[in-house]
Amino acid sequence: MPYRTALRGLIIFFVLSGYCGLSLASTKNTTRFVLTVSQEDFLRKLARQNNQQFNQVLQNTVKAQADNKSDFFTEFKLQWENIDPKTSMADVFDEEGYLKRLTSPEPNSKVIKKLRSDFDQLVKSTAQVLKSRVTKSGLTNKHITVKTKTATIIFDLPEVKDPIRLKKILLNNGRLELWGTFEVSEALTYLVNANAMLDSILPQVKSTDTINAEKKNPLWQIFYPNIKPDGHFGEGPLLGFCRGQDTSAVNRLLSHPVIAHLFPPNLKLLWGVFSIKKGSDVFGLYAIKQNKFAQLPPATPPGNVNQTFYSLGHNLSAMVAPIANEDITDAVQSFDRQGNPEIQITTNAAGAKKWENLTDMAANASVDGKHVNKCIAVVIDNRVFCAPKVMDKIAGGRLLITGLTTLEEAQDLAVILKSGKLEVRVTLIE
Repeated sequence: MPYRTALRGLIIFFVLSGYCGLSLASTKNTTRFVLTVSQEDFLRKLARQNNQQFNQVLQNTVKAQADNKSDFFTEFKLQWENIDPKTSMADVFDEEGYLKRLTSPEPNSKVIKKLRSDFDQLVKSTAQVLKSRVTKSGLTNKHITVKTKTATIIFDLPEVKDPIRLKKILLNNGRLELWGTFEVSEALTYLVNANAMLDSILPQVKSTDTINAEKKNPLWQIFYPNIKPDGHFGEGPLLGFCRGQDTSAVNRLLSHPVIAHLFPPNLKLLWGVFSIKKGSDVFGLYAIKQNKFAQLPPATPPGNVNQTFYSLGHNLSAMVAPIANEDITDAVQSFDRQGNPEIQITTNAAGAKKWENLTDMAANASVDGKHVNKCIAVVIDNRVFCAPKVMDKIAGGRLLITGLTTLEEAQDLAVILKSGKLEVRVTLIE
């Protein structure tokens, strides 16, 4: 199992997966890719959480814009004032001093003006990330059009021989995170408590094909905890397993408001991207530890990171991964001694120090007073790709990604990591 793998270099298993969309139109010599950047996603990332008026206004705005094709930000202001014109938008968006250049309270028109300006910059920076991915894929842009008002990015490229491959490269969010983990013995108790609590509240939850609300231990009906035959906890961060078709049911049970409060804020549960055994339909649930490294980034963003989202994309209660895309300076596809494709990752100085600290903590961890070599989880777009065990502190700013199944996969991953992640959702124009 992945958490038993000894780690002296970093091994990452990766499969390209898309969370965005685009439309394709081909002529004899040109392939056109048309993408849009989500204004809704942009506002959700900036707003204070759980604001009822904001959520309702945003829902109304999306519906109205779909009906009349109006300007998004103009429509948002109109919908806001239809509900309560006396409430200032600054109360919702002034998270971590986002509006610090404005005098509070500010007229909603000035808040909208700033939101529109920052979104325009985001569209442009998104276009640069996508352009970099295209260029690093070996293609030359015949023409690129960025329309900030409609949040549209259009690529006209020389006839693309493999548009499906390029589509995967453009659509991948590419959000890489490295996290510490909890051992099963530390975190499984929370699932045990959740299962017990569900006994009393499940009658409020509808039965499904896999959950019988009349039976005891509802969670254990579909989720199999990582407990050995002798009754002892398993090792590593893999809490248990379930069939792929049941993962959404497990998510639904664990996200119930009563159940969610049973878990500590630094415990994050994520599914593995691969089945536990090749060819099976069984997936693992991992216990991610959002530890003391999870903190707000410094005031000045590195490299080409978008300033708006770097400074306020994470609210004060958010957890930031110890190592992420911002720490990567280069990603190069190469081969190991056996001729298998791999990727060499180079971090900046800050990333190298974080990597050394993270591996040091994992290699010298303790649980109940006993030394434990813990695992580091490699997460891409909120799915765990592997969680190898750390045996020693690893100095230096170089990480090695191996285990990729094809040369194409390694080349494409290197392009995505080197070009940067997409800050917000990009969607298909039908």
